[in-house]
Amino acid sequence: FKNYQKTNNNFVCNTMIFSIFPSRGLFSWLKDLNSKLLLIILPIIFVSTSLNPTYSQHKYPQLTEQHRHWLEEEVVYIITPIEKDVFLNLKNSKERDLFIEAFWRRRDPTPGTEKNEFREEHYRRLNYVNRRYKYAGKPGWKTDRGKVYIILGAPNDIRIFQGNDAYYPAELWSYQGIDLHGLPPAFNLLFFQKGRIGDYILYNPAMMGPQTLLASYFMKDPTDVMAAYYRLEEIQPMLAQASLSLIPNEPATHHPSMASVALIQSIDGALIRSIDDTYAKKFIQYKDIIEVEYSTNYIDSNAQLYVFKDKSGIPFVHFSLEPKNLSMGSYENNVYTSLDFNGILYDTEQNLIYQFEKTVRLNFAPQQFESIRYRPFDFTGKLPLIPGNFRFSFLMKNRISKEFTSYEVSLKIPESEKFTMTPLLLGFNIVPIEPQKTKSTPFSLADHRIYSQPRKVFNPRDTLFVFFQIWSLPEKVYTDGLLKYTFSQEEKIIKSFTRPLKAYQNNLNFLESVPLISFKPGYYKINVSLLDGNGVEIANRQDIFVVTSSSLPRPWVMSLSQKDNFEQYQISYLLGKQFYNKRDFQNAFVLLNNAYSAEPSNFEYALALARVNFSLSHYQETLKILQPFEKQIQQKYELITLLGKTNQALGNFAKAIQYYRQALENFGTNTSLLNSLGECFLSLGEKKKALDLFQKSLEIDPRQEKIKKTIQQLKN
Repeated sequence: FKNYQKTNNNFVCNTMIFSIFPSRGLFSWLKDLNSKLLLIILPIIFVSTSLNPTYSQHKYPQLTEQHRHWLEEEVVYIITPIEKDVFLNLKNSKERDLFIEAFWRRRDPTPGTEKNEFREEHYRRLNYVNRRYKYAGKPGWKTDRGKVYIILGAPNDIRIFQGNDAYYPAELWSYQGIDLHGLPPAFNLLFFQKGRIGDYILYNPAMMGPQTLLASYFMKDPTDVMAAYYRLEEIQPMLAQASLSLIPNEPATHHPSMASVALIQSIDGALIRSIDDTYAKKFIQYKDIIEVEYSTNYIDSNAQLYVFKDKSGIPFVHFSLEPKNLSMGSYENNVYTSLDFNGILYDTEQNLIYQFEKTVRLNFAPQQFESIRYRPFDFTGKLPLIPGNFRFSFLMKNRISKEFTSYEVSLKIPESEKFTMTPLLLGFNIVPIEPQKTKSTPFSLADHRIYSQPRKVFNPRDTLFVFFQIWSLPEKVYTDGLLKYTFSQEEKIIKSFTRPLKAYQNNLNFLESVPLISFKPGYYKINVSLLDGNGVEIANRQDIFVVTSSSLPRPWVMSLSQKDNFEQYQISYLLGKQFYNKRDFQNAFVLLNNAYSAEPSNFEYALALARVNFSLSHYQETLKILQPFEKQIQQKYELITLLGKTNQALGNFAKAIQYYRQALENFGTNTSLLNSLGECFLSLGEKKKALDLFQKSLEIDPRQEKIKKTIQQLKN
């Protein structure tokens, strides 16, 4: 259980690794606080004296008793707010059972084995406190001692004070080496039975004071903290010390310890702060999209996405996904896996603009696998995009382990003529590519293949390669302007230099190399400023990177590009489809016509152009494009239905009926075909046939209000 905690001391958030709570520094700082600050700060950081949770007054009628018990009693101290919210928003018991499975898997210190040490230890603690600390009908988990035991486990030592006429019964629990965020390396917790009645409650030095531990008739002035302390010190010195401070060896003061207040507040959520609950959000986001066997197996990943222009000025999205682990199977000494990739691009109106799917099968001989087994895996992709605001979602599924990971990001593709300085791409290596051999491989930029990782972690032995673009850079700025590179650490400038813009090969691509040999391990900020001829900053970009002294195994990279090289007409086809999906038919026509003209025998290009012509009411041109492919109508649903719609639009109803009937025979019944057939028969005056078809369509989908009205009109 403790080993599990030690592996979860940090969260990873894109490029930065940070501690949630600076425990050691906080406690040393609080020890020196002037007591006068106590009354000012106390109301801000202290919420309640008791550790008992505040429960919602409402129950959850949609939960079964088993699920309610799990949520409100079994995991109440270890579930994060996001996890709880997701659990309550699930639709049925099956989904909740799957979520519970994912909940424990996320906390398993030894994934891949049958035993889940975290879960076993948690239920051992829960069962123990329910036996040991139950009181007057209250279950042990609801008591202060029960809660602390569930969160922190058994104390290293318990000192029991039986109490007498002068002071109340108490227990002093001592902990050392609890490796949880927000807790000092050693501390005590004091529980006492106020008035010798009821259950033991957690003592808080600042909110209660030593006078709370004494019988009232031993105190002349119940508000005199130090008089109570000295009185208690005469009776029980160890208890007196704990009454002012729960931190061992804290310098003596005459006031209750603020560090003790922070300690008590840190206990709440101590097991929660180390949990990355991203998986819960992914669970509810993808539970209706991915198969059930994948839904509980979310794996973390890091990702990055950049938009850069190619030489022709077309914006391309370059992205990479680096899962934190990639499970593989073995067969006859070979190691293998099969990965499914799915990318979806929506615009702000939720129109599907672009989608791609790809399955990759990897197979390694033993020697090959040994060369990569300890290195990360990076999956990279590249695609051209039209201008606009989009939401990009990328999903990877591992068929072998039934695991999945995903990446979602909002992105904006500005118009090509708009002045723009792109974000900084930070690479750890570059490889030159001959200009005539430049391929469409992701992150192939400025005649170089740039290798980078989403985490942006480097070694002092590395050279940092900084790449960015400036779109529509004014000629005068390019001639007279400067780029200023500044590297800082905690606001202290470590390195700074300038470069004339005209020192670079062109006014679009900017690639700079910076040796990191003088950079000590730590976090750094890089700022690149674009200055005009007068030294005025007109644009800047910043990023954060990490330098570490640790060894950095660099990834092996697999590209998701469909082709080694995009021809211009292939790019036109991809962009044309995006304009079509956005219902910008004029731009779509120009681009798809370019693709079709380059390869008129390509069915995909022909179908895409025919659809645009149909949308523009160019029906004769639509038929002309599709006619060479009529022999394929038995296999192409899109082809036969578009031929039917085009003839229907031209008034060739008999011909349209022929196509629709063939579609029904070859591809089965659906409401769209039945309704189209009905409309054709209605246009020919055959109301009885039309009515039969509309009624059959309504039987399949009763929600068709328009068809209901048409049927009613035909019956009348």
